[in-house]
Amino acid sequence: MRKGIFFVLVWLFVLVGFFSFVYAAQIVDVVGKAQVQSASSISWKSAKAGMKVSIGDKIRTARRSEVRIALDEAKKNFISVSELTLVVLNSTVPGEINKFDLSEGKLYAKIEKIKAGATFEVATPSAIAGVRGTAWSVESNADRDIVSVFESSVFVKVFDKMKRLISEITVPEGFKTFIERFGPPGKLLPLTDKERGSWKKIKKRFLSSLGVKGGDLGELGDLSDRAAELQDKMEDIQEQIEDQNIQKTIEQRTSGCKDEHEEEYEY
Repeated sequence: MRKGIFFVLVWLFVLVGFFSFVYAAQIVDVVGKAQVQSASSISWKSAKAGMKVSIGDKIRTARRSEVRIALDEAKKNFISVSELTLVVLNSTVPGEINKFDLSEGKLYAKIEKIKAGATFEVATPSAIAGVRGTAWSVESNADRDIVSVFESSVFVKVFDKMKRLISEITVPEGFKTFIERFGPPGKLLPLTDKERGSWKKIKKRFLSSLGVKGGDLGELGDLSDRAAELQDKMEDIQEQIEDQNIQKTIEQRTSGCKDEHEEEYEY
């Protein structure tokens, strides 16, 4: 009897540990409009800061929206889901969110420490970008993928329509590669200053959402940082104006009866 009770207690302990790890991922900030679909549901719910997410959940963002998710309790590892993105939280090993299936859009990721021998992956319809600790982004659309590396390096596997491996390359820090859908990766190209700046903004915004005001990004009170923030705001405003102009042009040229709610999440 005691052995049976001990066995049950051990399993309860294991299950509690398992689920606490599975549900460790947490939304820390939402900008604009975003939704989460649980793996056990067909309905979408508004994404909110503090919401827990787990394996099998889907996340989608509307135009000019963003979701930042901490992947561990210490909040050292995170992803940032950019606008007009659809991604599924997934796993290659039981109980761990270590893979993201990116159908459309763009995903930034910062991974510092994971288990020895383990990998963290972002998968598109024809490629897998994996790391053991780095910072990078993956952008995917109907025609191609773009893998950009901001820290360390990323290995990229490319597949054809039959899911057969075409090639595998390593993209080093400061470079990117374009991958045409189901085709081989292109040559390595250096990141632009704007792309590097975008990553700095993503990282700063994540730390800000945690209440961090300094650290490796420098004190926000510093004049150079203030100037950078103003520049970031001006760029954001300019991008919004351009997006609005493009949207107006599209609306003028097209007509239809789409559901207004779904239009916010066009891919």
